[in-house]
Amino acid sequence: MNWYYANGGQQLGPVDDLVLAQLSNTGAIQADTLVWNDAMADWQPLRLAAPQLLPYSGAAVPAVPELSGMAVSPAQKDIYVQQLREGVEIGMNGHVFAGWWARLGARFVDGLILVLFFGVIAGVLVGIGFAAGLGETMKDPEPPPLFFALFFGGLGLIFFVALFYEAHLTAKHGATWGKSALGIKVVNADGSRISTAKSWGRCLAN
Repeated sequence: MNWYYANGGQQLGPVDDLVLAQLSNTGAIQADTLVWNDAMADWQPLRLAAPQLLPYSGAAVPAVPELSGMAVSPAQKDIYVQQLREGVEIGMNGHVFAGWWARLGARFVDGLILVLFFGVIAGVLVGIGFAAGLGETMKDPEPPPLFFALFFGGLGLIFFVALFYEAHLTAKHGATWGKSALGIKVVNADGSRISTAKSWGRCLAN
């Protein structure tokens, strides 16, 4: 059975009975921690929803096997072992990290999309410049202030569009269009969707 549990205001999971029992046994979740599965009408404390999984219930808490220092449920063991044999890099909670080629492909697709946006922006700015008579003054020794306003304004707009494209799509869908095309998704370590603030901070730091 797949369980979801609340921790720090976030919904985490799904995990099976074995992992939920281990989380309870190690103190990662408490008896009053809210849990839910698709057979329940609403969230309930663990002590009411699954008292048999509590360490003080007298029931033996089954040990979850560990592979490479990470707990893996029996249902996922064969898949995990196969991924290890194939050299797939496994992260926290069993997440599979995207490979170098997949990341490069996603960057390439995103680059093509942004080039189209930048082309539209450049076309609009050039149109504004010629409409304002900027073309007739380009032979002057010093370009007019309008040239610098359009040039630096265009650079700022291009930077904002590139930042907004990645930060907004990542916060809303977990991936840009390029990442989605390559099957890549940006998530927290527990598998939950990253917040808007974290998405913007991540993009600004890159």
